[in-house]
Amino acid sequence: MREVPNIFNPEHDSREIGCLGEEEFLVQCLRSGIKNITLSNGQYSNWDFIIEGKKVDVKTIINGQGPVENYYVNVSSCQVSLDQDAFAFVFHDRTKNEFKVAGVIGRDTLLKAAFHRKKGEEERNGKFRYRCDTFVLKVKDLMPVESLVGLKISG
Repeated sequence: MREVPNIFNPEHDSREIGCLGEEEFLVQCLRSGIKNITLSNGQYSNWDFIIEGKKVDVKTIINGQGPVENYYVNVSSCQVSLDQDAFAFVFHDRTKNEFKVAGVIGRDTLLKAAFHRKKGEEERNGKFRYRCDTFVLKVKDLMPVESLVGLKISG
């Protein structure tokens, strides 16, 4: 299995938190009336769910306040492939131990709308450095989960 670089240092419970984020995303889809949902078949697939025929990769972000409109979500460049149709972002608020779905974005829209940051670029007056090439966009640029139903797959 190839190693995927992390943008942030992973916490000791990152895998468990990621699974709980995926569970929260699934619950949100069901609450939204989306019924055509299948779990990923492969342990090493590039997506977590197939929803309405679209392969969706769920990203869980751990912080202390949940999603905020002007916060950034990101996907490392090596995690974006033709195997995904969309990305979903879930926040885990560590202070309240709550999960909240921030939204989704189609892969093609992500590639067009996101800022592309190169490995080594710095932000926050040098307090943050990207560890790999990364696509970055704001939470307010995400769409609601229900938009997966109408999302067109490029092909």
